[in-house]
Amino acid sequence: MSGGIDTHRSLTITLHEVYLALAKTPIEGPAGVEASFDFRAAFNATATRMMTAVLRNQQAGTEYA
Repeated sequence: MSGGIDTHRSLTITLHEVYLALAKTPIEGPAGVEASFDFRAAFNATATRMMTAVLRNQQAGTEYA
């Protein structure tokens, strides 16, 4: 998931492992598809975390300490 105001300001959230709910409606036909899925995040042993959040702006990192 990523949201940005411009090239210098954004918030990116990475979920390293998720489990999707089963789809309830089959999709048929050649048209484009837009779908939303419920999910659950889980701890990822390889990444050693569940998620990572990266805030980019014009503030120095020490200003948040």
